[in-house]
Amino acid sequence: MKDVLSDSALREINYHGYVRTGIHLPRSMVAKLLDQFEGMPPSASNWSYFQVMSLADYDVGWFRGIGRSLATKWKARSIHRSMRKHIYDKSIYGSSTSLPLVMRECLDRGLADHLGKIPLLVGHDIYLESDRNKTTFGYHEDSFGWPIFYQTEDDVSFYIPLRGVSEDTGGRLLVDRHPDRNDANGNRSVWIKRFADFCKEQGAVGDRGLVTRESVETSSRRHVIAKKYNKMLFQRSVTASQPEPEDMIPIDSSAGEVIIFNNKRFHDVEPWKLDVHRAIYIVRCFPLYDLGLFPPSTFLNNVACNRFTIDSRRGTLNPTDSGKKLPQFSPLPN
Repeated sequence: MKDVLSDSALREINYHGYVRTGIHLPRSMVAKLLDQFEGMPPSASNWSYFQVMSLADYDVGWFRGIGRSLATKWKARSIHRSMRKHIYDKSIYGSSTSLPLVMRECLDRGLADHLGKIPLLVGHDIYLESDRNKTTFGYHEDSFGWPIFYQTEDDVSFYIPLRGVSEDTGGRLLVDRHPDRNDANGNRSVWIKRFADFCKEQGAVGDRGLVTRESVETSSRRHVIAKKYNKMLFQRSVTASQPEPEDMIPIDSSAGEVIIFNNKRFHDVEPWKLDVHRAIYIVRCFPLYDLGLFPPSTFLNNVACNRFTIDSRRGTLNPTDSGKKLPQFSPLPN
């Protein structure tokens, strides 16, 4: 994450697995976020789209035409019911009206001091709500998700509990301490770049000469690319070096506290202990690396995404015109 975070933040995330920014959102903003998302129905959750809007489905021969459409809808409903029953009451991924307000508040309070020189693409925000009866995903790292598409090894997540978390409440985020100790985990951006190169070899490029989600999905070679995509994810799952459970460290945090972590490193969540719901707000960002991929303007159920970039040198949040106007992409780090 060199040049993605400041030197001091880089040392902190490589030692602790997270960065305390010292930033706390105003209580009024935390209350508004709670009102906004708690007022949404559980059916607003759209996590299931991660599983059904994927290139992986094109690698299955009978998922074509009406058959694929019906199977996808059935799969989405099944996953959605399971998620709400077992893991989250709500898991809402989008690009809400609160996102730019939160990010500008953070920048006004000094967030850019923790960031490096590489611009960040502000992808989307996430609201996660669960009661004490829900389990968690368990110990995992977030793989390359097709609906989001543009991701890197050095993703930056701004994690903001809307209710404080401690040993007494449970529900703390657990992160891998000393995550930089194993070089085997430092190649994610490289294998994404190789996948992009493979797509280019298959002619699946957009009008900018870069690979887009749409250019692959409409390519006549999408079935071949899907096989490569599935193989890439499988190889990653069996070769990634996993930390031991004792290497995971819980993060105590008060309501509205802004913490930086990287969801591409191993993490988990403790069981929640209270009767009131656990409520977490996250903004996910991506350093603008030259991966050979171009970020989409929509994801999941056609929700807008990638609408802003952060210029850390100026401490500003800038509109991207639906992802079409972006700063120059930065070379991948050596």
